[in-house]
Order: sequence, then C-alpha cells, then structure tokens
Amino acid sequence: MNKYRLYIIFGIATILLVGIAIPKLTVHDTVPASVDRSCIDSALRLEGLHSIQRLLYSIGAFQVTKAEHGGGEAKFYTLFRIPLDTIRTICDYAAIEYSSDQLGISFNYPTGYVLFERKGDAVGAMESYFIGLTPHQSSTSELPPSTQVDLEPSPGILFGFYREADRVDSFDEWVREQMIYRASPDNIQDPILHPITVGGVPAVRYLDASGLYQRDTVLLKHGTWMVQVSADDAAYFKADLDSILSSITFH
Repeated sequence: MNKYRLYIIFGIATILLVGIAIPKLTVHDTVPASVDRSCIDSALRLEGLHSIQRLLYSIGAFQVTKAEHGGGEAKFYTLFRIPLDTIRTICDYAAIEYSSDQLGISFNYPTGYVLFERKGDAVGAMESYFIGLTPHQSSTSELPPSTQVDLEPSPGILFGFYREADRVDSFDEWVREQMIYRASPDNIQDPILHPITVGGVPAVRYLDASGLYQRDTVLLKHGTWMVQVSADDAAYFKADLDSILSSITFH
C-alpha cells in the first residue's frame, strides 16, 4: 500500500514539475523587452489577487507583448502554459514628483495629469484634505467655435485624507464604516476586499460598481490619517493608478 502511495505521489509531483517547466521554458517576449520586467512584477503585486491566484501567477511566466514609452503589456501563463490575464503597466515614463510634509506622503504621477489640492470643509471635529489628478485636456479657447464642450469635471484619481480629533478608530473599524457608507439599494453585494501593501503600509483594495463608473479603491491608515485612494474608472486608469501606488513613500 505504501509502495503504491509513493508511486502516486511521485506521479503527481512529476506532472506538476512538467506543468511548471513548460511556461518557464517556452514563454518568451514577442517584442524587444525594453520594459523593466520588475515593474510588471510590482504591478502584479498591486492587483489584489487571492492567494490561489497569486500561486498560479508565481508558478507560471509572462511574456512582454508590447513595449512603448517605457511601459508595456504582459501576457501571463500558468501551469502547462494555460493563459491568464494581460496586464498593462507604465514603468519608466516622464513623471512629476509630489511631496507633502503635512500629509507625510510622496509619489510620482504622469505628466499628462493636472494635480489640484484643497482642504475639505470642516464637519464637526473631522478634518479632511484632498489631492486630485485629472487628465490634462485642451483649453476650450484652442477648440473650433462649433465644438461642443462637456463642462462636467473629468473622472480621475483622488486621494482623500481624513482624521477626527479625539477619535481613535482602528483601521478595520474604518474599513467597515466605508462599506456601510457605500451601501445603497442599487449596490446590494459588498465588494471583495483584497489585502495589499502600499509604501510598506498594509492596505485593502476593492472594486465598487455602485456609481456610473466601476471605481477602483484603496484604503489604508498612515499616522493619524485614514487614506482613501480611488480611480473613477477602474479600467481606464488602472495602469496609471498602479504606477502611482507603487511610487508612494510615507514619511
């Protein structure tokens, strides 16, 4: 009986080794890999994957299918070269550095964005501060007179910093409050929270489909600040949001 069990274990181990070896040996970049492969690894870590998904990615391999302007696309394969997702990332782009001693944060953002800052209106003892990033748009004076212009604010990426005097909430309690706050009749199902790390700080990331856009949101606690980073359109801003998150340092 033990002999047959050893045969079974050996057979399973052999199959797994072959399955792992196939993508490692056969997956190659389809374009000259000018993109930094470590940057793609960083983007993958920010994906908010389940542990099983992370395992499937780690035992597989990826090929760079597009590399331009320091960024690229990578196609991922797992056991026996079974295809997974394609991830787009920006690695070495022209960027502007933002730093705030008041908030204790620094990060880089693409030059194609306009940054704005404002202090939130005081609500009781609650203090808030916002940093917004919206894609640069042509001035209306540069457009032909007949062009119709949508004056609604463009979606973008928003940092929200919140703290309240004499109130010390745990991070988990604050996350639960955010889940209650976002509840609505049109958004019955709670989002799935994925643990990630941003700038060495534990955080959670989730997709919220309660609004016009599917919002990509990250929650974390830094010092006395509760921080929310969100992208209004998860699909459109994903690569830029990943790059900004990977560049964050706290001080």
